[in-house]
Amino acid sequence: MNGGGLSVRAAALEVPDRLALIAEDRAYTFAELAATASGIAAWLWARLAEQPGSASRPVAVVASRDPETVVALLAALEIGVPLGLIHSRATERERRLLLELLRPALEMDPAAAIEESETARGAVTWPTTDIDPESILAVVPTSGTSGKPKGVRLSRRAFLASARASAQNLGWEGSFSPDGPFSRRPGPAPRTWAGKPGIVGC
Repeated sequence: MNGGGLSVRAAALEVPDRLALIAEDRAYTFAELAATASGIAAWLWARLAEQPGSASRPVAVVASRDPETVVALLAALEIGVPLGLIHSRATERERRLLLELLRPALEMDPAAAIEESETARGAVTWPTTDIDPESILAVVPTSGTSGKPKGVRLSRRAFLASARASAQNLGWEGSFSPDGPFSRRPGPAPRTWAGKPGIVGC
């Protein structure tokens, strides 16, 4: 499948050596992220193929603010699998309620997925058809303050629109090409930070 405007592999083809992610004392280029994400995507596709009909169900990811989580999410974006995020510090009750809500095809531990995908890299691929922009990218749980949490389904188109709006706010416009709409305007490079790991504007 083709990840379209949310594809790290597409970005890596255009700007492979451009800085994409900073996490603590390590910097990652688009090419480095794409290589690892592609391995996980192939591994994930093979796992889902073992469960007929599972591709339409979310993959639950225990999300932490680390590079492993980033590449795991990018891998799911590449093959069009819906995501269900579980906070790494969720209580056992919260985790149980979220899993009941999501009914995931599988639970993916990012670090373990990277390790397992290393052995299968290059052995499995996935279809290269385009992904419907109206397909579900993520199921986001509500807080559940008035009862059990409910799942809000967000499309790829909604996420792409949000990404473009963020890019404009950060001083970026358009695609990943050096002179395209996501190229940097004159002035200091904008950065966004989320705790220790940070995303650097491309």
